[in-house]
Amino acid sequence: MREDDSRIRKDNSPAILAMVRYLSLNLFEKVSSKLGLKQKQFKPALSDDFREEVVFGLKF
Repeated sequence: MREDDSRIRKDNSPAILAMVRYLSLNLFEKVSSKLGLKQKQFKPALSDDFREEVVFGLKF
């Protein structure tokens, strides 16, 4: 997720963003798909159905 390029370094921002990243990785791991992690991160940008599956855990 390109953490090294992140410019968030002040106050609680790094900790909050780390929790958001951890949450998103857990959501992608729960999706039952044969896709790799990079593909699972890109596919929700293209498909509304896959995005709903990732966020809500519903399969259509």
